[in-house]
Amino acid sequence: MNEPDRTSTDKIEAREIRIGAGKNGEERPHGRVYRFFDNLWYHHKWKIIALLFVAAVLIVVVVQCARQEKTGDVTLLTAGPYGFTTEEAKLRDFKNCLATYLPADYDGDGEKRVTLVSYSVYSEEEIAAAAARTDENGDPAGEEIDRSVNAEQYRQYSQHLRLGECSVLFLSPWLFDEQMSLNATGLSDLSQVLDERPAGAIVPEGGSADGAYYGVRLDQTAFWRDNSAVRNALPADTVLCLFRPGLSGESSKPEKYERSVALFKALVP
Repeated sequence: MNEPDRTSTDKIEAREIRIGAGKNGEERPHGRVYRFFDNLWYHHKWKIIALLFVAAVLIVVVVQCARQEKTGDVTLLTAGPYGFTTEEAKLRDFKNCLATYLPADYDGDGEKRVTLVSYSVYSEEEIAAAAARTDENGDPAGEEIDRSVNAEQYRQYSQHLRLGECSVLFLSPWLFDEQMSLNATGLSDLSQVLDERPAGAIVPEGGSADGAYYGVRLDQTAFWRDNSAVRNALPADTVLCLFRPGLSGESSKPEKYERSVALFKALVP
């Protein structure tokens, strides 16, 4: 069998490479640019591949950072059996309402804005109650809460508090009672924050000799009564409280903690 009529000629002296035959059997010339990149790829192929990979990763990171929501003037936390964490409309309206209570545009970007961190956390009683719900006809309409997801949400919530990333908290009664049961509670004594004890103030069980109290029932505030966005987002028995400054994180910075205190005072005048 005859070999195909192809040529492969290298003329090093003339700096000319001809590889393969053209339509009419003529060799196709390749210039300096082609020879440069061909040589570069031959000797540095793996380096080029590595550089392209790094460049692709950097592009993805930059794009994701550009799409991230800008941090607000103050960060708040909600935790409890709340559904609005998956309902974007309620979440947006609630955040916009909170922003109107900010005393100032602290970062000076021309817009008052809050960051809201939310965790859906259920107690065992709340899980049982969710499963036992019925509709208006008495038929079962319960919801099964995934306990592993619930445990992970609780872990993340607890870790967030320990990291000291926020101070203004909206907690379910169960989570508030849990904070109160700790010997060295992280909650601030609101009698040292507010000038007068508001309606709905929650005092420790058995009272307090020094007048200390650590939470305010949300539905007893004007913040709740005057804003449908708040009523649509959180249950009436939600407790509004203030976490003490942490040893690290944003709350450990005096100017950041004072922002949270100022917002708290605006929410509970």
